Amino acid sequence: MMTKQVQGHFRAVTSSPQDLAQLEAIMRETFTDTFASEQSAEDLNAFLDKNYNQPVLKRELADQDSETFFYKVDGQPAAYLKVNWNAAQTEKQFENALEIHMNII
Repeated sequence: MMTKQVQGHFRAVTSSPQDLAQLEAIMRETFTDTFASEQSAEDLNAFLDKNYNQPVLKRELADQDSETFFYKVDGQPAAYLKVNWNAAQTEKQFENALEIHMNII
């Protein structure tokens, strides 16, 4: 199997309307790609509407215990990386741990 090396870079996601729209689109697409086969369309849409909307994402971006980045290739977001620590962790299991989410389009 051949792989193609891609040159890109990380950039912090801001709360600008453009970044919020891009982040929402990437999060919805990658979550749907991963979990659509495991749940009904109604349940999936309810989850997406509750968790991946711009007011929720804007609040998460303002959290001091979290950082979110776009990985950009050819100027376009190709993935996002989210790092949570302290109270921002969704599954806090260890005292000095980080929680990392990365999804690629």
